[in-house]
Amino acid sequence: LDYRALSTEQLESLLSVLPTDEELKALRAHVDKHDGDVHELSLPEQYLLELGGTTKPLRAVHVCMTLHTYGGDAHLVRTAAELVRNACVEIMSSVRLTKLLGLILAMGNAMNSGTSYGGARGFFIDSLLRMASVKASSTDKRNLSLLHYTVSAVYSQDPGALELPEELPSLEKAAAVEFDVQITNALRDLRVALRRGEVVKPP
Repeated sequence: LDYRALSTEQLESLLSVLPTDEELKALRAHVDKHDGDVHELSLPEQYLLELGGTTKPLRAVHVCMTLHTYGGDAHLVRTAAELVRNACVEIMSSVRLTKLLGLILAMGNAMNSGTSYGGARGFFIDSLLRMASVKASSTDKRNLSLLHYTVSAVYSQDPGALELPEELPSLEKAAAVEFDVQITNALRDLRVALRRGEVVKPP
């Protein structure tokens, strides 16, 4: 089986003319209604019915499609997964990020001193997203957010703590990976593609 004899576009065209399960069911129901006389169908319908009764054409087209696309698709999934993995390793081993988050926690505890929120040993990472929306109450600093204040305070204590890109070179590209689409769904599609080569029993 030389899958290179046909292009992906040609194989997709072949798949588009192969009968669906619903079409085959309707054709068989029509034939059964006429005591099994296939001549009640038009010639194209007879051809589709005959084609649906064998597995070889369908299997051959699916195998060719898989051979055409599997390598490229697998490479894309592998690349995306490797980006995410590298970013996770960098985050877990980043000394500066650990120090920065520690400073943010200390500042939060200082601000919440005397309240039920003080003395926290950690925080939810998504709470960082709200820092830009928390504004100062004084009128002369109403445009100053908690994020501005935090960056200024951290910089005054340890400027190096803000130089994260050096320790997290993969983070920006990894953040662009749509995990569900590029990895989870893509792996599912690859598993389906591998099953295309299996023998399909005639209905």
